[in-house]
Amino acid sequence: MFLKSRALSGALALLALSCGARTSIYTSDAVDSPVPCNTDLDCDTGDACAQASCQEGTCVPLPATVCDDHDACTDDSCDAQSGKCSYTPVTLDLDGDGHRAPKPGFASGAPGSCGDDCDDRSASAHPGGIETCDGVDNDCNGKIDDGAQYNFLQLPVHVGSSAFDRTDGGGIAFDGQNYGITFSGHKQRWGAYFTSLARSGSPAVPETPISEINSETYAGLLIYNGRYFASAWTDARQASNYEIYFNRYDSNGNKLGPDVRVSQGVDFSLNPVLAWNGAESILVWHDRRDSRPNSNAVRLYGQRISFDGALIGDNVALTNVGILAENPGIALSQTRVGIVFTSTVALSPTKAETHVNFFTTAPDLTQANPVVDLGGSDVKGAKVVYVGGHFAAFWVQQPLSYAPSIYGATVDENGKVLSAARAVTTGAAHARAFSAISLGDRVILVWADDLDGNYELYMQIMDANLTVLSPRTRLSFSNSPTSSPIAALGPQGDLGVLYDESESTGEQAYFLGMSCAMSGSVSPPN
Repeated sequence: MFLKSRALSGALALLALSCGARTSIYTSDAVDSPVPCNTDLDCDTGDACAQASCQEGTCVPLPATVCDDHDACTDDSCDAQSGKCSYTPVTLDLDGDGHRAPKPGFASGAPGSCGDDCDDRSASAHPGGIETCDGVDNDCNGKIDDGAQYNFLQLPVHVGSSAFDRTDGGGIAFDGQNYGITFSGHKQRWGAYFTSLARSGSPAVPETPISEINSETYAGLLIYNGRYFASAWTDARQASNYEIYFNRYDSNGNKLGPDVRVSQGVDFSLNPVLAWNGAESILVWHDRRDSRPNSNAVRLYGQRISFDGALIGDNVALTNVGILAENPGIALSQTRVGIVFTSTVALSPTKAETHVNFFTTAPDLTQANPVVDLGGSDVKGAKVVYVGGHFAAFWVQQPLSYAPSIYGATVDENGKVLSAARAVTTGAAHARAFSAISLGDRVILVWADDLDGNYELYMQIMDANLTVLSPRTRLSFSNSPTSSPIAALGPQGDLGVLYDESESTGEQAYFLGMSCAMSGSVSPPN
């Protein structure tokens, strides 16, 4: 029950006034002193929800306005100016489909959730929706685009104009109309930029600088919550110390407020990852503020950020000193936050290995369960998704050079390993860099390997247990090595992929669109 009514408790705090004075009379002084009066106007409290009247020459409190609609899903309050009650829903309906997102930590439609929308970023996703190929779970049955296949939509499109000699992909997200993209562009120095691409790959919004500081800045990951884009990144605007920053953007790349400094460390804060839980943004990064004098004390920190872009509380330490925690990945279930990270483990005084670790927290980043070591060998780039009622972690191993496969393991919300680490891609001599997207009951994996000689991009679809359902499909056909894919679901169920090519002039960012079809085969672009 959310009771926000105003009430006068105990004796009124009164300011001794001459009879007939008309003012706001209540202060913290003279708690038990009666206030003389001639009319009710002399007893004005300044609060229409807690008034007083003149009775027999003395101001007497009237019963306070109690606002209570007996609904746990509203925040009840009384307006001090009008004296009227208001009942504000405690959950959001950002997509305007009449269905609200559940409270963080609740499954949609569960008792006490105050919302039954399984995806408040899309008006076409809600209970009773009709399933179609559009990249969302239309009927909220936990499955996105059931049985879909993906076909080439167009040839790759270069991201960024000729004004840049090098570009590097940062993040990609779909806003219901177009793909928003953040990228790093190099002229005289690196800067962060925003652009938006239509389904065809044609520019919908011109490239817009989103870094406004006199130092190098690199674009961060991008998410869309149904109302605006959000991004987190690192830059060194403060005394050459890299810290985490956050901001929100409309669909044209315009900032919705000043950059928000998130981390307050005495040493570098790096590699932020970001998620939206239906009510607020959850941000996790690795931080060296505790590394002096212990150089191994690199920890994960987290921060909650409200819908209007304000920090909620302080930075939260998520891992303990003594665990060298770096390179986090984040995914949300309906009740927990799943976090993977890499950690270097000493095997002997002269030998160490980098493993993948996993744990979960409550939606407010408290109640972390014990860290679980998922194994691996000299791991690079761990990521995690929530699929089929559990978490699936992926990574690349690098014993001496790039391993031949992407590896994966599944873990439940309590950290129990359901399936141990194993290769989920096969056939190549070397694999590197990948992106994973959950379809609710399936996972799309996009990665780079050298199966065909040159590093190219491939994709495959796996079930929740990481069994391959749709074998690898080659996505890129270039003479230059390709890598660093970042994938996002788009219009009509499309799959948009932002990636980099190592060309003779340097790295260049490209966009590739794959169209969704409920049946059919995949063929290379013409």
